[in-house]
Amino acid sequence: MSEDQNYPIYQCITIDSASSSDLDDAFSIRKNNEGWTVRCCIADISTIDVGSNLERSARQNVHTVYSGANILKPMIPDESVVSRISLTPRNTLIPVLGVTFKLNPNAEECIDLKVERARLRHLGRYTQKGAATAIKNGQSELSVELRDALTLAIRLMRQRMAALGLDSRNDVYIDESGIFRDLKISDPDTAGYIIVQEIMIATNSLVASWCLNKCIPILFRNHIPKNYDDEAFIAELKIIPAARMHEMGKAFISATCQGHMALQAPSYSWFTSPLRRYVDMVNQHNIMAYLDGHRHFPYPGGEDMRRLAEEIESRLGAINKKVSEGYKLRMQRFVARSLKAGMDFSGVEDGVLIRVIKAASTDGTLDQAPLGLMDECRKRLLTRNTSLSLLSTAIEYGNRDWHHLVLEILARFPEHAVSLLSALAMSSELIASVEFRSTDMTNLTQELVVRTKSGLTVSKIATGSNKALAKQRSAILALIEIYQVELSESDQEEIGINKILTDPVSKASDNEPGQKEISINACLEDPSNGNYKGKVLEYCVKAKIAPPHVSSTMEQLATSTRHYVTAEFVFLGCVIIAKGEASKLRDAERQAFKEIFLKIKSATLKQNIPA
Repeated sequence: MSEDQNYPIYQCITIDSASSSDLDDAFSIRKNNEGWTVRCCIADISTIDVGSNLERSARQNVHTVYSGANILKPMIPDESVVSRISLTPRNTLIPVLGVTFKLNPNAEECIDLKVERARLRHLGRYTQKGAATAIKNGQSELSVELRDALTLAIRLMRQRMAALGLDSRNDVYIDESGIFRDLKISDPDTAGYIIVQEIMIATNSLVASWCLNKCIPILFRNHIPKNYDDEAFIAELKIIPAARMHEMGKAFISATCQGHMALQAPSYSWFTSPLRRYVDMVNQHNIMAYLDGHRHFPYPGGEDMRRLAEEIESRLGAINKKVSEGYKLRMQRFVARSLKAGMDFSGVEDGVLIRVIKAASTDGTLDQAPLGLMDECRKRLLTRNTSLSLLSTAIEYGNRDWHHLVLEILARFPEHAVSLLSALAMSSELIASVEFRSTDMTNLTQELVVRTKSGLTVSKIATGSNKALAKQRSAILALIEIYQVELSESDQEEIGINKILTDPVSKASDNEPGQKEISINACLEDPSNGNYKGKVLEYCVKAKIAPPHVSSTMEQLATSTRHYVTAEFVFLGCVIIAKGEASKLRDAERQAFKEIFLKIKSATLKQNIPA
């Protein structure tokens, strides 16, 4: 690319560790009344010719290998080339691949997307903790932008979690590999990580769709059910509940688009790390060729791309196996030392503590484990940023003392109970699915149905002063039964769980003075707030008939998302089928319920059904 070409200038920042020298992505975010404008810069590796020694080395290495923040083996072995391409502040107006996309105010729909050659003007480099500090304390323009970026990132993450059927709490997360992980949004040290993660996931997903529409051959990152046909092309991605994530296989590289279930993306690939991943390098070469007007791509599609995907998958498997075996060996030695002699666990990561607990449980030596192990776990769990992985390990692998520790945590933070069940449904060997049902219109009574992988069904009904408390109580009761927690009355009092499980909740009866009577006629009054769903459900409760059965599907288009809702309702011996379609799920649902409401009202008035 010549110096005099008039490419747009992107003004962006980077967030990475202080020791990183291979910065390959930068971003900027602007918020206004029309929504969000996100600009992403990706390091331009098109100067590394296909077939050159450097490209062949990258192909052989597949990706950069790290140990923590330190590079063990770089994908591109020439440090001078990486330094010249890297998006560091000293590289002024460096050529980049630019991606600009605009989201509506709720960040639920992409309304514009542009992919182009560009240049980067670096506005600042932040570490993870530096970004968190700027968000918390800074008053500069960049601090405001970082706060907006975190707001957008959390919103995108929660939308993905909600689409998976997960509670959108901040400690539940499924990564792009389809693996369940802890992620504590309220922990300030993770702010920078969340921002980069979500912006790059959104960029990768949108650019993958753009490449499909432009017929640019690329390598896709897919995540599908284990028994799915690898050659199939998923035009419409169906949503599955998070409780079934254990049925999914691992994410993989393919020459065909098959969708990414964990990210709820009909198409997904890697583009944003071309200095660290060979897949990104391949994809960028073909995108740059398209932008330059070429239609003969450096990496041809079809059979050639399929063979390249198989080659990359094979090399990734070999590398990951080698790294994993080395890590497992080191962990086995550490676990053996820690169980034989008392040690200070205060500086040990949660993942290591989990391995120690599992090893001691498997060996039957958990009762003899160093006292410091449980003390350290209790100290970490007795915070609002409780690690769900650590909590689920304690209930699944622990003995009576560990079970009591879990209940002690839930007594202090009962809001973790529902998320813990969701986590166990995805990762445990025991729980298969979790389903909550409201048993009355007030939602103050919740039924929880838990199905185990052995075929056992556990049902618990609990009442609370609000819907959340009712769910929490039923979840705790289910955990106690499923994991056969030994719990006497004195144990309940000592742990502090007795109040949550037995505290009476006054519930108004039908004849209680002051209770507002809702007649059938009142249910058929047009809602002032447009809540037709609430009116229909009120009518069903009052008329003692089954509510509508609702199903929904989603279609990801190039720059937008469409939701389709179908509601089936049996009324007066007839089946009413109502449909809704909109860019937002709630709008599509509102359309369907409005149609049902109007038909109920019309039929009721015609037949003069009494209140």
